[in-house]
Amino acid sequence: MASKSKKDKAEETLDNEMKAESAESSADTAEEKDVPELDYKDMFEKCNASLDEANKKYLYLYAEFDNYKKRNRNISEEKFSDGRNMVLTDLFNIIDNMDRAIKCIEKDSDREGVEMIKKQMFDMLKRYGVEEIDALDKDFDPTYHNAIMRVEDSEKSGKVVNQAQKGYKIGDKVLRYAQVVVAE
Repeated sequence: MASKSKKDKAEETLDNEMKAESAESSADTAEEKDVPELDYKDMFEKCNASLDEANKKYLYLYAEFDNYKKRNRNISEEKFSDGRNMVLTDLFNIIDNMDRAIKCIEKDSDREGVEMIKKQMFDMLKRYGVEEIDALDKDFDPTYHNAIMRVEDSEKSGKVVNQAQKGYKIGDKVLRYAQVVVAE
């Protein structure tokens, strides 16, 4: 027999390659049989547990952040209120001096000018919710009054008979206590 033709050699090579691939395929199938089947139910439960844990952490963090915002808002409001109250308290001294000036001024026209300025200041204070503490002829109340002296008067016992300095409040918060004289 003569030598094989190119065509015969190519067919033989192709047959050999196909046999090799078939053998590899058989080996792969055998290896796959050694791999245990995946338990998808177990994997699903683990993923759910992990998701639940991450969700709990998220909710905890969200609640903490919400509390942080509320605390900061409260602190901010308190600081604003404290600053406003300090300014208002300083204005009370100016109003006291205006009252003293009104008592000393003899000319009616001058007195009227100072009273107008005082009225403007009271109007401004009212816009901020400031009220004067009414003390004269009222029962002594340590919540709003600061007793600086006592006088004998059996008819008005426990009542405020004189007011040395006016008191002011915003709502129920006292900005300055009224300094009063109380009868015993």
